[in-house]
Amino acid sequence: MKRMRIVAAVVVLVLALAGCSLFKHLQPPSWIIGTWSDSTKAITWVFTSDNVTTSTAFSTIDFGELYADGSVKETSTSTSYALTQTTSVLTATYTFEQVSATSINYSISSVPAGEILLTKQ
Repeated sequence: MKRMRIVAAVVVLVLALAGCSLFKHLQPPSWIIGTWSDSTKAITWVFTSDNVTTSTAFSTIDFGELYADGSVKETSTSTSYALTQTTSVLTATYTFEQVSATSINYSISSVPAGEILLTKQ
């Protein structure tokens, strides 16, 4: 009986540790995987098979590890990808439209700046 409890405790611990990586499981489409920047390198997006990060001189957002009160929803087609971040105070949709194999248009719904051209690095 004692051995069964130890085995059960080990299984629970392994599952808990494995669960930490499960929160970081986005699935960007294959055409967007890589590093993308604007012409001035002011903003950089990095898409991997299971995560998305964006960096500026002032901050980095790791969409796989968002704020405790936020969530991410993703949608994709053969030529577009969108991440919607919802927190208690804001909902923002980051949209990426494929222009070519090395260029994408990027926009944010909460910022009326229009589209920004990103180039694959």
